[in-house]
Amino acid sequence: MNSDSIEQILYAFPELDADWLLTGRGEMIRSTNIQSDSVLLFELKRLNINIKEIKKERDEWYFKARKYEEELQKYKSSVKADEAV
Repeated sequence: MNSDSIEQILYAFPELDADWLLTGRGEMIRSTNIQSDSVLLFELKRLNINIKEIKKERDEWYFKARKYEEELQKYKSSVKADEAV
């Protein structure tokens, strides 16, 4: 089992004890009000990925908006040139 799988299991089942899952030692179920560091790290990684995706999408929209602004300016220039004729 790789670390991503372990993180996903611990995220899905926060009541599982990480030491028990990795080594088989200790109690399977831990106190329900305590989250392990690995669960918190998994959540932080997930949020960080979401932030990166949002930033990428924002940058794409910004690029599209700039492109449309340029096209609009060309169109306005063309209309003014046609009106002058």
